[in-house]
Amino acid sequence: MVLFWAEYYAVLPLIIFGSIAVCIFFLPSGFFKFFQLSNSRLFYKRIAVHWFQQMTQQGKYAQLLIKSLSGEGKILFNKNKTVRMNNQIRAFEAYHWACFAFFLATFSYALTKEAFGYATIVFICNIFYNVIPILIQQYNRVRLNILKDD
Repeated sequence: MVLFWAEYYAVLPLIIFGSIAVCIFFLPSGFFKFFQLSNSRLFYKRIAVHWFQQMTQQGKYAQLLIKSLSGEGKILFNKNKTVRMNNQIRAFEAYHWACFAFFLATFSYALTKEAFGYATIVFICNIFYNVIPILIQQYNRVRLNILKDD
């Protein structure tokens, strides 16, 4: 991304793309829930989102490391934690949607500049840096809703 913009720097597209991304970050949470692909944990497991989720900063392996370093057990589910987790899901999802829009705009701009190598790299990076994290947040929301219903 940085290399592309260093080589194809143009103020107006950068300002427009950045502005769109910033605006997306501040959309209400209903916008992000509208794009929720499923309300089923099984759907996300079928597309292996749970596997990626285990490797994130809030995932299984990070939690095991924290537990081993702190000596504390699993934190019990409570209402305050639910609110905090909902806020965190919303913030992470908004950030990745904003980045998704910026990456998508950059990908399109790279195509117009016939920078197909950069376009391909930006497209692939968008999947790993934004699409997968958005799906992880959707999966986390489904899991949290299941816990709240219990």
